[in-house]
Amino acid sequence: MTKHPLLLANQISKSFFQPVKAEVLKEVHLEILENTSIAIMGESGEGKSTLLNLLAGLDFPTKGYVKLFDTKIEKANAACLRRKHFGFVFQFYHLIEDLTVLENVLMPLKIAKNETQETKKRAHQLIEQVGLKKRENYLAKLLSGGEKQRVAIARALVNNPSILFADEPTGNLDEKNTLQIHDLLFSLVKQEKKTLVITTHSKELAKLCQKRYILKKGVLLPSDEL
Repeated sequence: MTKHPLLLANQISKSFFQPVKAEVLKEVHLEILENTSIAIMGESGEGKSTLLNLLAGLDFPTKGYVKLFDTKIEKANAACLRRKHFGFVFQFYHLIEDLTVLENVLMPLKIAKNETQETKKRAHQLIEQVGLKKRENYLAKLLSGGEKQRVAIARALVNNPSILFADEPTGNLDEKNTLQIHDLLFSLVKQEKKTLVITTHSKELAKLCQKRYILKKGVLLPSDEL
């Protein structure tokens, strides 16, 4: 019996029109099954972040469509679907520097108006799992880069998302922290039974994923080079 994809990108293209028309993605087709990990590789400027934004409903294709379960992701429902089903980890953390670790992790729950005793307990547990229990009340601006990315991972998982999107999550870290974040990210994804979609330059990180693709000149191709 064929499994239905959790997330489907059906022949999506993306063009930008300033200053002149440029087609960044060309008829990308991607089926993402539940509890799988997918790496999207490619050089800078090839459209990795653009593709991730389309898959996550942060932007919308010029042609084609993206479906989550059986629901098309459109402007009218994208924000709601993101809050309920997606978690995000970015290269530059996007923490609120003057809030504490705990306050940053709780932020998605505040936005979704889903702060309960149960969800707060999950926030505390995730902070402990990423190794920051003793820094729970530290301001984000006092943390190192590696610690900030740990907070970002906990924040991305706090709403119990169906899919975790990670855009170059170790691109701003040194080698030691990169290895630690790799291990932490995949350990939590496995433990939480999450689907992971990650963009990366790192072949080492891509090797940890079950499926790997490469973007070249706007075309998404299976990668056999690893």
